[in-house]
Amino acid sequence: MYLSYFDRIKRLTFYMRNTDVVEQYLNLEEDTNQISTSEEIESPISLDYAIQSLQDKKSYAPYEEIINIYHETCKELPRVKNLSQRIKQRITEIWKKVGGNMQKIREVFAKICTSDFLSGRIVGKTWRADLAWIMQWDKFEDVLRDKYAKNYSNAGRQGYEKGKSKLQRFGNILSHNWDFARLEELEEQYIEEQAKHYKGLESDLLHKLNEINAESI
Repeated sequence: MYLSYFDRIKRLTFYMRNTDVVEQYLNLEEDTNQISTSEEIESPISLDYAIQSLQDKKSYAPYEEIINIYHETCKELPRVKNLSQRIKQRITEIWKKVGGNMQKIREVFAKICTSDFLSGRIVGKTWRADLAWIMQWDKFEDVLRDKYAKNYSNAGRQGYEKGKSKLQRFGNILSHNWDFARLEELEEQYIEEQAKHYKGLESDLLHKLNEINAESI
């Protein structure tokens, strides 16, 4: 729940509190306070057993339901053929982070479908998001914040469908519609300004040298 760290260089001690774990423990403690023994039971339910049961209940994630929603919504993305332990852990983490809000998960899947990048609709790109990638909290948050919402115009999609790219490229990076003529014009202006600047410096230097020579004579 808590940790401390001593910085030997700064000679300072830092303290941190794991808020999620502490709040979870406090919630469990409140729940266990409501547990009472029954006269029909010889011994009361142990506190450890009660806490473990509540933890299991709160941490349960409906894996199959989430995977079914993923398959129904993200039809262009790879299907889940094997529910590995890694995916289970990631789904459980997401489930806890969103507080069991299935609508949040649906929203993320819907946003992914509208993203050309995440759905693999970018010309020359073969990568697509899959459930293991989506079920990472940092990626999940990025999708919610519309980090991947930008799409690459209808021309790009048509090029994708025909197998031909109609997007401009700058090296290996998809470029914006740059006005190269304007960029070259600005570059020439900059070069001229720099040339005038250094020419002025050269004139000043020659003038100084001439003054020094005149004084020495």
